[in-house]
Amino acid sequence: MTAGEGVGLESMAAGIVQRYRDAEMPPPVLLYVDSHCCGASQLIDIFRDAWPDLAVRLDIWHFMRRLAVGVTTDTHRLYGTFMSQLSHAIFKWDRDDLTLLKAAKRSEMVNNKIPEPTEQDVIDRLSRKEMALHCRRTTRGAEETISMIQMLLEMFDGERGRDTMGVPLFHHERIWEIWRIQKNHVVCLQDPEGVQLYTQTGSLKKGGISLPVFRCARGSTSLESFHLHMQHFIPGMHANALLLLMIVIFLPYLASNIHVPGIYLSTGRSANANNFQVYLLEGVYRWNEDRLAAAIDTASDPVCYSASLKHNVNRLGEEMLGKKIFLNYKDPRKYTGINIRSGHHYW
Repeated sequence: MTAGEGVGLESMAAGIVQRYRDAEMPPPVLLYVDSHCCGASQLIDIFRDAWPDLAVRLDIWHFMRRLAVGVTTDTHRLYGTFMSQLSHAIFKWDRDDLTLLKAAKRSEMVNNKIPEPTEQDVIDRLSRKEMALHCRRTTRGAEETISMIQMLLEMFDGERGRDTMGVPLFHHERIWEIWRIQKNHVVCLQDPEGVQLYTQTGSLKKGGISLPVFRCARGSTSLESFHLHMQHFIPGMHANALLLLMIVIFLPYLASNIHVPGIYLSTGRSANANNFQVYLLEGVYRWNEDRLAAAIDTASDPVCYSASLKHNVNRLGEEMLGKKIFLNYKDPRKYTGINIRSGHHYW
């Protein structure tokens, strides 16, 4: 963790590379960043030089936010529609997953006394949450995405992009200048071939049909969640994450290698300086424990954040019951010589 944006990130990146070498583990295959996805970057080049086969991709959410800078206001009535269509221009749903989900929804509707639902009836009742839970998505390809975004911008830049008061959705000159630059990065959004971005974490029945439950590792979603999490684990803290460093997708070792990104912290006055670092380290530890539980496919352990308690419960369980209680717990490893250091300031 760093107390300023960009401070010490090169040494942190070099340290990550060195830890992989020391552990003799295969390197990551995919890296998501919010900038410097292509071209020279002193920080990213540390990873590129160490891992020549590493694929670097631009986080799609940040790409969409770049285009959103061209709108007049995010409170415009058409803003949500535009962002939804922009996502549709980048992603497409897996056909087999969607077919299975629609069959389950149709069966559920019939069980709820809705006779002979049409295809449109089924689609209208599919929620975004259901589709994200049971269906995988893939990127469309650079050429198709560029063509679809071009048509989308042309449509909303005309009369169809005005609300009932005549207010346009876009700043005309700004949106086209942004698109002129950002279309070069569309290729950086595409899913690399041969990399499995989805993990099936379970299944559930809907309408008598078993549906898979997927977890997606694409992009910086978990990092954004970490920024929200920061505001809760330190009392009185207001956390600003000015630097979205990166998320490395560890395949197939995501569960055992979770790293916390560099962050910039500004705290509220109610945070106690004497306890700040204790809260910080405890929160980071709990975050890593939760991410570990979410990353593995085995049954969940009882919720406990105390390593010493887990160790002793497992020891007693083996002595008295002949089995471990916390199956996913691993004993502390050999000390590597790396110390945790944090910096912060108040205003």
